[in-house]
This record gives sequence, structure tokens and C-alpha cells, in this order.
Amino acid sequence: MRTLGIDLSSKPEKTAACVIDWGEKEAKVTTLEVGVDDERICCLARTLTKGTDWIGIDVPFGWPDEFVAMVCLHHMGRLDPPPLTPELKKQLCYRLTDRHVFARIKKVPLMVAADKIAIVTMRGIRILAKLGVSDRSGVDGVVEVYPAAALRRWCLIPAGFKGPKGGAALADFVQKLQEKAPWLNLSAVDPKLFAKDDHAFDALICALVARATALELTESPSAGELDIARREGWIALPYPDSLSKLPNGTLGH
Repeated sequence: MRTLGIDLSSKPEKTAACVIDWGEKEAKVTTLEVGVDDERICCLARTLTKGTDWIGIDVPFGWPDEFVAMVCLHHMGRLDPPPLTPELKKQLCYRLTDRHVFARIKKVPLMVAADKIAIVTMRGIRILAKLGVSDRSGVDGVVEVYPAAALRRWCLIPAGFKGPKGGAALADFVQKLQEKAPWLNLSAVDPKLFAKDDHAFDALICALVARATALELTESPSAGELDIARREGWIALPYPDSLSKLPNGTLGH
């Protein structure tokens, strides 16, 4: 099995891609690139085997149902706005999966309906269309990843490594990940890139979460949540003990 991780940004120069080849005893990072455009993402995706290999992308896959409905009604001049209560604000700003993640780790994802992340999603939905993804719940082998949430689940609490001033903290964090995942082989790429570029590091986490999802080691939407997840997207949240299980290929929690 191979997994492809994409840390998506609004611009290609801040977008990273990571491919992991999974063997019986180790996981080897075979591709690590920063400065990836849409064509390159699709090219890397085409090298994967559909139905066997998985892709994880750090970007919201959609917008909240309530927000989409409000915008459509407003656009058509048919909106009769209700009182903007705190509960309605929550429904407009956060997707079902965002609320699910907050309930689990007490960290809320960025608001795709009211934050700059919406610009990244505009790029992301074009890529999903090119990849032929219509079901955004993660069943098509392409899953939404929130790296910070995955790291918290693996007891790796990220702090202070984002941006140009986070180099030393990021290098230390990469070392902690390798201590927890000694089976992760970085010999085929420049490991210093992970410690210098947080986009490369997040792409690595996306590839790891894609593997966890393939092994059914992430939380799936319930039967009652699935219909909404197919439209809004669903963050693949790994189980707390899943990191150590990734190399052996054991299915299930």
C-alpha cells in the first residue's frame, strides 16, 4: 500500500506532498515535495492504485449545510433571516465534523465559513473534482485530515513550530515523532526538510492518517451522520492508540 499526503495551501509554493510506501515492518517516505501545483497533485494521485492506496488532504472538503442554504437563499432574494442566536452562529460557522472533533479533543478546527481557510477550500474542491471525489465522507479513498487533531490523538501536542520562527521547535517535534514511530524510514528523502518546513511535516501527517483510515483506525461518521458528512466532509480523526498499529496493517480498532 502507498499513501499520499497533501498539505494544501491557497498557493502552490506553500503546498507540500508526501508519499509513503508501506511494507511489513517499515514505512518508507519515497516522495517529499514542497511547491506543488494542482497538476502535480493529480499526477501523484494517478500513480496510486485505486481501491488500495489512500490519499489524505489537509483542507476542509466542504461548507456547513446551514451556511450553504443561507447563502443560496440570500442569492435568490428569498432569505427571511431568523434571529442570529449563539446556536445558529455555531451551525453556520462549524460543520458537523468540526463539532465532532471539538467534542473529542477540545480544539476547534478553523471555520471554513468565516475564516481565511475558505480560500484554501476553494482550491481544494477543484482538486477533489479532478480526482473524481463526490462523496466527501472519506469512503472513496480520499480523506480530509486535520494534522493538529491527529497529533493530539497520538499524544504529540504541537506547539510553536508554525511559520518561519518555528524551526527549532519543529525539528524537536519531528524527533519526537520518530521516537514514537521508529518504523518510519526517511532515508530516501531529505529529513531536514521536515524540520525546516511545517508544510512538509503536515503532508507527512496527512499520509500517516490516510494509512490509519485505510486500516479503519479513524472515527467514521455514524449512520445518522453519514448523509451530512458526504456533503460537508468528514475529518479522519485517528484513535489514540493507532500510531503504533500503522506498520502491521491490522484492521480495526
